[in-house]
Order: sequence, then structure tokens, then C-alpha cells
Amino acid sequence: MQTIDQLKAADRTLINKAVQFAEEAHEGQFRMSTRQGGRPDPYIVHPMKVALIFLEELGLKDPDALAVAILHDVLESTQRCITSSDLEEHFGRSIALAVSILTKPKPDVSIPREVQLTTFYGRLRQSHIMTRLICLSDRLDNMRDAVDLFDADMQARLLEETIRIHIPLAEETDDYLNGELLAICSQLPAHSAPR
Repeated sequence: MQTIDQLKAADRTLINKAVQFAEEAHEGQFRMSTRQGGRPDPYIVHPMKVALIFLEELGLKDPDALAVAILHDVLESTQRCITSSDLEEHFGRSIALAVSILTKPKPDVSIPREVQLTTFYGRLRQSHIMTRLICLSDRLDNMRDAVDLFDADMQARLLEETIRIHIPLAEETDDYLNGELLAICSQLPAHSAPR
């Protein structure tokens, strides 16, 4: 199993910088609770788990990709006004670009949402394999959480999206992640299956 400690000092510095940036960006945010009455996790737990899937389960230790995994939600899922330019200033163009590709566009009333999402997923399909692996690792972590999710409607939405969008992407990208996503989809309750 790969660990962060096995990386070069400069690579560990980059990853620690990404963790600090993401912790500040997600400060005060929490993930949805998976159990009724349960305590939600601080949001930062999710990007850290995505990085761990990338590192430990896929055995990949590319420091830029690990930084992207940790930063993948800072443009989309924070209440702070963080831009791609901010990421480029702190982490360089390639990391900022990858995070940007992983960021769903904000709804725009002048463009139908379906068109926005089709464009987003098309860009993702054409992206570098490391970016696709991070997207799939993100979905895998979300689906693992969805197994215990109390909100059945959210569970059904995640399952439908995963089957429609992420399974085909995984089939083209990585056998391990494809197998894990298929297995986790089969664990969701029957009422969550898309109709």
C-alpha cells in the first residue's frame, strides 16, 4: 500500500499545501448525514477519502493528481469565492485546469441545464486519464456513503447518475473502479433503482 510518507519531500509539501487550502475552503461545511440523527462528517473528510482511493486502492502516487483529488470540490462546493485563477496562483496551471474540469458548472438561466451538463460530461470524457480517475474516485466515495444514506431520494438520484454517466466512463477508464462502482450500485436498496 502506498502512503504519503513514501513521497519525496517536495511532493509531500504540495499535498500538505493542498490539504491546508481545502481545509480553509471547506471550513464550517459538513457532508450530509448517512444516518437519521447521525452527526455529519466535516466536508474535508470527503476529498481526503478521494485522495486515499487514488493512493491506496489504485496505487497511484502522482503528487499533482493527489493535490487535484484533495482540491476537487473547492470551486464547486464551498461558500467561499475561490476561482480557477486562485488555484493557478497557488498550485499552477495544470492543477487549476484539472480542478476546473472536475467542477460542474453553476446553473445559468440562459443555457438549459441539460446542455450545460452534457457539455461538462463531454469535457470530462475527453480529459486526461488522471482527471477521469479522480472523477470516478469521487463518485465511488459518494456511492459508498450513499449505501447508508437516510435520504432515499438522494440515494436514487446518485444511483441513476452513476449508472447513466459514471459506469460508462469507468468502463472506458479503469476496470477496478468500474467493478467497485458496479458492486456498490448493487448494494443500494431496490427502491433506489431508477425506474
